[in-house]
Amino acid sequence: MRPTRFIPLLFALAACTKSSTPAADTATAGTGTDTMSAATSPASDATARDALGKVRAAWQEGANRNDPAAVAAMYTDDATFVGTESPLASGRQEIQAALAKSFPISKIESIDSKDLVVSGDMAYDYGTFRQTVTPPNAKAMTVNGYYLVICRRQSDGSWKISSHVSTTPPAKS
Repeated sequence: MRPTRFIPLLFALAACTKSSTPAADTATAGTGTDTMSAATSPASDATARDALGKVRAAWQEGANRNDPAAVAAMYTDDATFVGTESPLASGRQEIQAALAKSFPISKIESIDSKDLVVSGDMAYDYGTFRQTVTPPNAKAMTVNGYYLVICRRQSDGSWKISSHVSTTPPAKS
């Protein structure tokens, strides 16, 4: 069993983890302009970043205490979740089932957000992660990979994960 099967669970967490890396200007990302959009103010951007950081921290805490139900609750009803060598999980129930398989054998060591962008009611977070995976009857191994998470602000103001992709590079030969 390859350790990369369990990487996807880490990425949801990573996507919502607070980063010390400065984020891109979320009002103008990809627009080529330097003016602020009326839809995003610095105050609302900071509030969203803080909320996303709290989701990320809660994801990691839930994963490391083996609570797939609590982590799955952080996804939208129609969310998708996929990782290296893992089948696509669609919807909260399938995501919870996928997490229930991977949480018992993994421990998230670190998540490093490289780019967190908030634009109105949408946000994405890209970065790297490191986790220890201990398959049954096997030696523990450290796994490094990449993640991309998309979050949507809900009508109550909370943020939930709507898409979560994680991957690990192939082993060097």
